[in-house]
Amino acid sequence: MTTTEAPRRQRLLLAAIALGAAVPMLYMAVHQRIDYDSWWHVFIARTDPWAQFWQDVQSNAHPPVFYLLLRVASWIGTDRLVYRALPLIAAVAATYLLGRVATRVFRTSGVALLCALSFGIAMTTVTMACAVRSYMLSVAFVLVAFRLYLILIDPRRERIAATTGAWFTVALSAAIATHYAAIFFACAAAALPVVYAAIDRPYRIWLRERVRTHWRAHLAILIAIAAVVGAAYVVQLSRFAAPMSHTAPFYPDALESAAGWVRGSASFLARSIVAEIDLFAPVPIAPLPAAVRAGVVGLLAVGLLLTLRRRADWVVAAAPLVLLALLAGVLMGAALLGRYPFGGFLRHQVILFPFLMLATFALVDEVAARLTRGRLFLAALGVAVVLKCLLQWGQVRLVDVEPGAVEVAQFDQYLGDSGAVYVDRFSLIPFMASQQRHTWSAQREVGEHFVVVPVQQVKRTLLVIRDTTRWNCDLTDPRLYRDLRALLERTGLPSIDIFRLRQDAQLLPPAARPGRAALAESVVRLAAGAGLRVERLILDGLHVYARLRPAAGARE
Repeated sequence: MTTTEAPRRQRLLLAAIALGAAVPMLYMAVHQRIDYDSWWHVFIARTDPWAQFWQDVQSNAHPPVFYLLLRVASWIGTDRLVYRALPLIAAVAATYLLGRVATRVFRTSGVALLCALSFGIAMTTVTMACAVRSYMLSVAFVLVAFRLYLILIDPRRERIAATTGAWFTVALSAAIATHYAAIFFACAAAALPVVYAAIDRPYRIWLRERVRTHWRAHLAILIAIAAVVGAAYVVQLSRFAAPMSHTAPFYPDALESAAGWVRGSASFLARSIVAEIDLFAPVPIAPLPAAVRAGVVGLLAVGLLLTLRRRADWVVAAAPLVLLALLAGVLMGAALLGRYPFGGFLRHQVILFPFLMLATFALVDEVAARLTRGRLFLAALGVAVVLKCLLQWGQVRLVDVEPGAVEVAQFDQYLGDSGAVYVDRFSLIPFMASQQRHTWSAQREVGEHFVVVPVQQVKRTLLVIRDTTRWNCDLTDPRLYRDLRALLERTGLPSIDIFRLRQDAQLLPPAARPGRAALAESVVRLAAGAGLRVERLILDGLHVYARLRPAAGARE
């Protein structure tokens, strides 16, 4: 086989692996329901008019690019695969791109193929490929940027095309524009040459000369990325300076903060690093003693780094490992500063995953290169990887019913003739998920904090009234009923129905009969105090559906 045929064959194999990895992604995409947050993205993407669309985007801590792409996709249809098309395509592309990076970094082509396969069929990738979110798209752009970055930092390259830096800037800007976590990759990428220069004199000399002769190109890259980050901060990120309530456990808690900055930070990092590793490790390490966990991970990392340093191409070979360490360090620092969660939900940490895979298989590459039967070792490891993934897939409980479908069916059973439905911010998304095949028309304001969305159903038009301030409305708050009375007066509607789902219903025991009776009595009493009559009231566990009319117009 000629030297030109070998890279072509490798690329074809990587493409086949990426397409093969799409099989489990597609299976889950078809059979697993779309989660709440993903439906929220769908709702924002489909919002009309544009003014309301941009208002909803601004109230969310994510860049607008993915919403715009999802908006275009939603014109095609309303099926799960349509909504999931963008992250699915991005996951397949990321699998191929990671294989291309691995081919550049590893000495054994078989290890690069196995690395791509392991990444593509990993439950982490499959899960994120089925999330209607921007994370997988950002990861794909990060991998494009990383492949170009390896060219920029490699001292063995005598000539680097002038367009390489420009394309790196474009790819990294696209990654940031699809998810802001890519900013952490930008920080780690800026720090890596400094680390290399600090530990290696020849690299320090090369870097100094490189900066001296190409300072304009490097400065242009820094200015362009800084401009993108600055614009993101001014336009959107500055509004989310404090931790959000659902991510609060993934920052130093009150006890850790009270212990002092050093001790508190150490306590937070100790628990968060273990949680971070358990997110991606095939075997949980949490049951092991802390010293053992830290020792095993530390020894493997240091040993691998020292081994890679002996290679002539160590700058490129060690890049995934060093970048992983720097990226994790930046995430830790952001968590300590209260800017980004660490050790939490998979989606917030997924940017680490491709570098973790590359660093892990760098160790496999070193082992395989030293074995006389390296191919047999890789074949056995490949079988183990596939079996492990099959076991993980077998443990996944696929739920086909969309969020809120059961509750909306209950609502329709009792209030199926509804003409107008009030929903708080939380209840809006499950209600929309069950009604999303209908046409949701342009929204219009009907008060300072309320928006009406006409939903064109088969035989009628249902008015969905969004409360833009209440996340999960308190049915014991008298102001709610005064607002509902004002809405009826403002819109001229004869009645308004309440569809209120309790966000924490699955975490709480079923409501006892005395508690249900007290809630019903409170709703009737507070509604009457606002001049409303409760015509129907259904307590569905902790969820509440009701119909209210103005008391003056109620029939006795």
